[in-house]
Amino acid sequence: MDSHHAEARAALDAGRGLFLLPYRRQLIVADADFIVEIGLDPADPAWAALQRDLAAGYASEAWATLAFQRIKAPRSTFASG
Repeated sequence: MDSHHAEARAALDAGRGLFLLPYRRQLIVADADFIVEIGLDPADPAWAALQRDLAAGYASEAWATLAFQRIKAPRSTFASG
């Protein structure tokens, strides 16, 4: 785990109901509303399996479950700002 991930993980652990997501070469700590906005279910058991850390769980079964859900998400969740 690099220092950036450790910092992001500390932010994740400090807040209830937050999620850690990779974005390009960065990490994002997001709330449940953001997870819903991108077409995922924040209550999905895969998040618990990953400890809500999508970056650390890369290529795991839980990661694949969420990645597949993202691919199947409504087109509107992919719109750029």
